[in-house]
Amino acid sequence: MKKILIFLLLLVTITNKVKSTYTVYLNYSACSLQDAYHQDYPSKKILAEAERVVNTFTLSDYDYNTFINVKAGVYKVDCSSFLSYVLAISVYDWYEKIYAHAVLSRFPSTKNNPTLERCLAKDFYSFFKNYNIKSDKYKGWEIISGLNDLNPGDIITIKYEDGASNTGHVLILAGEPIQLEGFSNTPVGYTEFLVKIIDSSASPHGTSTTYWPRVRDTRTDNSKNVDEGGVGMGYMILGTKDTDTEQKIQFWRRSNLSSSVIYRNDPSNLSSGSYTTRPILFGRAVPYDNDPEKYSNYYGVNMDRILPYKTLDTTGFTGGSDESGDQTGD
Repeated sequence: MKKILIFLLLLVTITNKVKSTYTVYLNYSACSLQDAYHQDYPSKKILAEAERVVNTFTLSDYDYNTFINVKAGVYKVDCSSFLSYVLAISVYDWYEKIYAHAVLSRFPSTKNNPTLERCLAKDFYSFFKNYNIKSDKYKGWEIISGLNDLNPGDIITIKYEDGASNTGHVLILAGEPIQLEGFSNTPVGYTEFLVKIIDSSASPHGTSTTYWPRVRDTRTDNSKNVDEGGVGMGYMILGTKDTDTEQKIQFWRRSNLSSSVIYRNDPSNLSSGSYTTRPILFGRAVPYDNDPEKYSNYYGVNMDRILPYKTLDTTGFTGGSDESGDQTGD
C-alpha cells in the first residue's frame, strides 16, 4: 500500500506539470471504473454519469477550451468534449473504439503517436455511419434506427453538412419518446415525438419559460450555467412518417418549440418541402467480450492520449482548434 501511495504521488507530480487547453481533475465521486456493472449495462452507466453531472455541477459553460473539475463540479465543455468525458469515465473500453476509428480514419499515419486528443462530433457520427456488425472494430456498439427501439442512454449524433461553423452535435438520450399532438407546421403525414436529452449546448433546447413548463430546459434562467450554456437536460423533437411501420427518424428539431427549425435526416425525407439536411444517427453501447488480451493491440493505435481517464489520473484530453458543437438558438 505504501509503494502504491508513493507511485500515485509521483504520478500526480509529473502530470500536474502538463499544461493544455483541456484540463480535467477527477476524484472517485465520478463513476468508478472498477465497478463491473458497466460490463453488463454500459448504456445505463453512460446515462448515470451524465445525470450525475447535471444534478451535481456547480458551474458550467459552453467552451471550446475545456476545463473539468469533478470535485468542484465545474464543467466548461462543448458537446463532444462532454460526451468524451462521460464515455471515457463510465465505459472507457467502448470509447476507445470510437477514438481508434477517429485516428485511423483521419490521421492513420499518426496512430503510433496520435495528435488527436479526443473525439469530435464528426468522429462519433462517422463511427456509427461506417458501422459494420461483422467487424470486431464495432463490437460493443449497435445502431438503433427505429423510434420504438430507442432507450435512455443511447447516443445521438448529428452531422452538419450545410456549411455550419461546427462539425455537428452529440447528445445522450435521457428518456422515452413522448408523442406530441403536433404543431401547425408539423409536416402532413408525420408525427412528432418529444425526447429528453442531456448535452452541452450553447443555448437551451427550448428557451420558453411558459410553454409546457414540465419540459423546460434546466439551463433556462439557471445561474450555474454561464449565459444559459454548458451542461444541461432539455428536450428535442424527432419526427416519423405515419406510414412507416419501422418508425425511422425522418426529421428532427433541436428544441420543444414549434418555432424550432425542422432538419431532415436525408434528402429523400420531406422531399416536397424546402428543408436543410442534417443527418442524425443513434448508437447504443452493448455488452461484449472486451478481454484486453484479445483487443488491446487490435487497432495498432496508441491510446496514451485518452488513457488518463481509465487510470483516474489528474490530466485529461486536450482540446484543439478543430472543435465541434451545437448551433446557437432554435
